Formats: sequence, structure tokens, C-alpha cells
Amino acid sequence: MRALEMPRTTGSPARGALLPLSLLAALVAGVAALVLSTAQAFYVEGSSMAPSLHNGQVLVVNKLAYWRLDQTPLAQFLADTQGGAPQYVFGAPHRGDIVVFQPPTIIEDGDYVKRLIGLPGDSVLVSAGRVFVNGEPLDETYVTFQDDYTFPTDGTALRIPEREYFVLGDNRGASVDSHLGWLVPADNLVGPALPLPWVVG
Repeated sequence: MRALEMPRTTGSPARGALLPLSLLAALVAGVAALVLSTAQAFYVEGSSMAPSLHNGQVLVVNKLAYWRLDQTPLAQFLADTQGGAPQYVFGAPHRGDIVVFQPPTIIEDGDYVKRLIGLPGDSVLVSAGRVFVNGEPLDETYVTFQDDYTFPTDGTALRIPEREYFVLGDNRGASVDSHLGWLVPADNLVGPALPLPWVVG
């Protein structure tokens, strides 16, 4: 996945409209700065999230959605009532969210997009391709392309530590994800992805 840049345009306003246009430009610049600071465009590379996402599809990621209080100077003035867990302001990530994240350093660089399956404190087991969370089978209507792997390989459910997440691609046989043995730290989450209908290129 690669970040897209917004196109830039230039123009020369008429002299008589300089003051109103300058105020309008300042307003537009302020709104644009706010939007750009909380949202980012990406496009999908590969088929690991098929059929939910397609190669070249554009995503908009809300970087504000997973904003955390414990990452700000205010954290030192507030009581930690979550036992060291991340303190999300607008609600924690939810199981089933399609998320963009920076992968752990043990794999290649670049942003990834996967689906959140296991949350901190959950137990996760993939048995012959069937996903169980906290002992219950997960209803995965979004999965069309199954695989038959078991994770962990010994058949014992993995308990997800605090501040980490278990992710899988919807195209199970073609996805580099947590079934290969790594988890996503909370600090690496960029935000939930909103797929747009159009495709680049």
C-alpha cells in the first residue's frame, strides 16, 4: 500500500478580489490542514484482502479514530484505570475493523491493511482454517478464499497480550499476517480504513 498525494493547483485572482479571496483561501487552507491531519489516502497493493478490497482500490484512513490519550502530555495528569491498556478517546479498535497499520520490524517496511481478529485479552485459535475467538467460532461472512492452516501449530489458543492485536487478511492463503507469528502493537495502528469504490490505474 502506498500513500497518495493530493494534486496541487495554482492560479492568479483578480486584483479587486484579493481580500475576499485571501480570507477564503485561509479558510480553505485551515479546513484542508484539519482534514489532512486526521485522514490519509492509501491504495491497495495485492490480493490479500480479496474480495473485500481489490488491487488498486483507494482507501481513506481516519487517523483520529484510534487517537489515544496515553500518547499525550495529558496522560500524566489522569488516573490510569485500564491497567496500562491504551486509552482511546473515540473508542478502541473493534473486531472486524479493516485497519491500516505499520507492521512489526521483523517483516518488510510499508503500510499494511488487514482485518482485526483478536483484541487484547482475547484467545485466538485457527484450526484447519476455522477461526475461534475466546473458544467461539467466528462468523466470517467476508471470507471467500479459505485456507486450511492451523495457528498456533500445536492447537493451543494464543492469548493476545495488552497493547497488541491479531490481524488476518480476508484472502487467507495469500496473506502475510498474524498467523505467521507476529502481532500488531497498538502504537503501530494508523486507523480504520474506509474503502472507496474507485480503482487507481
